Amino acid sequence: DLVGTPSCMSPEQARGKELDARSDLYSVTAMLFELLTGRGPFVGGPLQVVTLHLTQPPPTLREIRSDVAFSEA
Repeated sequence: DLVGTPSCMSPEQARGKELDARSDLYSVTAMLFELLTGRGPFVGGPLQVVTLHLTQPPPTLREIRSDVAFSEA
């Protein structure tokens, strides 16, 4: 069973692997991404979003919001 919000789920959690602080950092970063862009790193139905977390690199902030001047850092 998967428990959690698909848009913030780390790949390790989606795979049912053991979780540690890196998984938490991934999830917090996904939440910050949504705060800064207005949407999660991946868009779609729950299963599609989980699959994208497993198979695709997350987009950059600029790819989603080219109208905002995000720092290169």
